Amino acid sequence: MKNLHSLFLSRTGKSVEPTTLTGKVVRSLQNSLDNAGGRFVEQGAASAFVSLESFTPSMESELQDAGEKLASTISEVVSVESMGNIAQAAEMGSNQQVAAMYAAVLAQAGSQAIHMKTTTPSLESNQRWIDYSGQGDYLGTRIKAALESYDERDNKHATAYSIAYNLLAARQDEFGEAFFPTVVVPPDQVGFVLSIRLINVMDDIRRDVSGALNDFNKHNIIHAVLDATILDNDSTKIVPVYQGSSSANFVAGLTPQNVIVEGETVSTSALAFGKRFSLLGIAQPDKLLQNGTADVTDAIDSAIKLDSVVIKLDDGVDGEFVKIRTAYTPLAEFNSAQQGHYRTMRLNFDPQALILNGAIALADGTGNSTVLAGMVTTKHTVHLSVSINGSINQELGDCSLNAGALEVLAVYDEDGNKLDMTTGAGKTTHDLFNGATYAGYTLDARRTDSNRRQRGQLLTTDYYQQIYNVPLHGPITTLRPVTISDQTDAADLAALVTATHIRASNAAVTKLIDFASVLRGYKQDSQQVQQNPEFLGVGNYLVKAWYHEEEIAVADVVDSIKSSDRMADLQAAIVSVIRHAAYTAYRDTGYKAASDALAGGVGPKPTVIIGSDPVICNYLLVNGDFRTLGNDFDVKIVMTLDTRVTNKIYMTFGQFGEGKEGQPNPMHFGNMGWKPEQTIVLPMTRNGQISKELTVQPAFVHVVNLPILAEFSVTGIEDVIEQKVTVNMDQQS
Repeated sequence: MKNLHSLFLSRTGKSVEPTTLTGKVVRSLQNSLDNAGGRFVEQGAASAFVSLESFTPSMESELQDAGEKLASTISEVVSVESMGNIAQAAEMGSNQQVAAMYAAVLAQAGSQAIHMKTTTPSLESNQRWIDYSGQGDYLGTRIKAALESYDERDNKHATAYSIAYNLLAARQDEFGEAFFPTVVVPPDQVGFVLSIRLINVMDDIRRDVSGALNDFNKHNIIHAVLDATILDNDSTKIVPVYQGSSSANFVAGLTPQNVIVEGETVSTSALAFGKRFSLLGIAQPDKLLQNGTADVTDAIDSAIKLDSVVIKLDDGVDGEFVKIRTAYTPLAEFNSAQQGHYRTMRLNFDPQALILNGAIALADGTGNSTVLAGMVTTKHTVHLSVSINGSINQELGDCSLNAGALEVLAVYDEDGNKLDMTTGAGKTTHDLFNGATYAGYTLDARRTDSNRRQRGQLLTTDYYQQIYNVPLHGPITTLRPVTISDQTDAADLAALVTATHIRASNAAVTKLIDFASVLRGYKQDSQQVQQNPEFLGVGNYLVKAWYHEEEIAVADVVDSIKSSDRMADLQAAIVSVIRHAAYTAYRDTGYKAASDALAGGVGPKPTVIIGSDPVICNYLLVNGDFRTLGNDFDVKIVMTLDTRVTNKIYMTFGQFGEGKEGQPNPMHFGNMGWKPEQTIVLPMTRNGQISKELTVQPAFVHVVNLPILAEFSVTGIEDVIEQKVTVNMDQQS
């Protein structure tokens, strides 16, 4: 029988050493706090920091010194030696330590921190304020009624508890941290700012005196990697303008075409052979005239080509005009004259033949020739004689070209056999050109712009910012009778940490699912969403929004006969679909171009973030194995037990590594903003019962930066694993 002395000692002995992670942290912090004289930060400096009133340079210096000592203390608290477990220490990264330091200042400020207010910032034209207050359980202010019972005496351990709470709770599970890495927001700030630099290219515009609206044709230069037309600058291209005073120099009877030159609609047509005119004078659209009429300082660049030749065919009515491209035909370039004016460029275009086959386009761009339609049926090739010569003076702009007679030199069938042009099918094709003549031409020429009459495309650098409010959530409270000592506070604090951790992790999944529906709507009505870019995150200015939704029915693609091969085939079926989606998104969104631009060179290798439930993650390769998706990506695979992700896979891009932690990143899918809050003890009377409530009102928000997401639904895994796979043995199918 156990002796009474030992029994009484066991009943009246000291409390058992805390063994939970929260208990270890609180005990270690309290010991450090006692050694520091009960304060990590002087109350005056802490209160001034919180209120932003009378915050003198000396207080700032004092707070800085205290912060360095506090950082050292917290680092020691979370060290492996202190925690005794590498996994436990790893849970408290630099973000959590920063949150803990802010919490120490809040706790030292006491009740003044509880009543701390934040105001909406004043915004400039390039800033957007995004306020989540009033949405869901987001609150704009603290629960005032709960603060009336605040008593400093009941909060003697507030500093240690607040530090421990933020050290342990300022993070999500692995799934949430992968998609939304934590960014700690100072408690005196309303939220966090995500800023990007935008290099835009736009046209040089002269405003219309009529008051008509101007389209600057403004584009993010990063998008030019995907769309070559953005930087396709034809501002110096010579385009003859068809108008009453110049119509005699164009091909008579040929309907002019409208083309777009630097955002201006210009009527133009083919120039007529045998006419002499000023090429610089005839090519002055209204937009160019806004810079002044061309004068002696304007000149033509020496790179001139005969771009095309217009032939007039006899259709029995007014004639039919067809255009034959000659720009890539030998001898189509103008060359410096061997004699005469040194700035004269001459053309001697006399190749062996001008070759025609297939459908021949009409010169007015309205379709194909009906006169030569028979060549499509017979698949004949026609060789025409051609001799075009003339000159252009670069300085004066004088232009004149002449063409010889048109003659059919030969007709060939589809096998390359030369046909007799006096009888049969050869004669029929030959006679299509009876009465045909060379009517006109077009040139590929440009101005030198040595006088800088045109500035071409303009580049501007803008900074765009989105400011995200970090609102308060509803409070979380643990209860205990008022007669129970504060020895259970560590356990109560652990409950608050657990609840907050789960709450933040669930909110990450909620945001992910909600944003998938936003992108789904974007595909259905892109114009409406595009006008409100804050829906898609600041990354919308850098990449093209992209969303893909697909069902992976593994039972339809896995056909392994051997059970030993089924696991590998099942894995390959899922991974191949994800790999294709990753590379498609990488190509279509311009992610690499945006990443390189922000990095000022070559951006870091992107990480493909893949999130799913534990069952599906079991069929994906190990985390970080580059073979999962190829050499172009790193891979991070994370799982969650949240039932909303069961049989689902979400995929997006992100960036991890040194320098990325704790910083909002427009090239990462999202971020969680966390604002440190203090835990407080409130004695409350409810329904005649008195209790002490350890409470906290967490402040965090999940935001999406990068509008790139793929969503997969996986079906049929159980059928493949548990049942035999049906193999189609019908050789005829």
